Amino acid sequence: MKKYKVNDYQQYKRNQVQRAGRKWGSTTFNDGIDTFDKEVESLVEEPTVIGCMGIRSGNEYTAFKERFSSAKVYGVDIHPDVKKVGKNCFAYDFNHLPKEWAGKFDLLYSNSIDHAFDVGRTISEWVRVTKQGGYLCLRFAKTAAGVSRTDIYGFEEGDIKDLFSEIETIKTWDNGQWTFSCLFMKS
Repeated sequence: MKKYKVNDYQQYKRNQVQRAGRKWGSTTFNDGIDTFDKEVESLVEEPTVIGCMGIRSGNEYTAFKERFSSAKVYGVDIHPDVKKVGKNCFAYDFNHLPKEWAGKFDLLYSNSIDHAFDVGRTISEWVRVTKQGGYLCLRFAKTAAGVSRTDIYGFEEGDIKDLFSEIETIKTWDNGQWTFSCLFMKS
């Protein structure tokens, strides 16, 4: 696992908010939702509560609301304007989610684990807010994609399996370009 040298949390937060601000209003659709549907739909029961972490301008949040119309979907991003995306969107650092969210989500999705300030803490927090028997579906940058002040981590497939050793890896896939995806189940 490669890591960009960011040791100052306030600088990290400024970098993330600035990047989110540049993406605000973008209608570029993130192919992670399409990949999720294609690769894991048959493995995951219809979720009732979904959490999307690091939603930036809200494309993933909106896609999940459309795809799973009966589910309650929550969006989280560090940018304060995220509240404008929808009524269940919150401006939180995804390392510090509300205590009352423990075991809340049937499905937690993110393509932002590579943006975490402290990847170990982020993983612990995401496992904490996922229900027993729930799923985590993650997309993450390969080490070859590089690291930067906003894409702080780069991973090899084995890194993710090691980091998530306490939960079951159900499936992994490689998009052939710059990301891996993994589906995990919290037992």
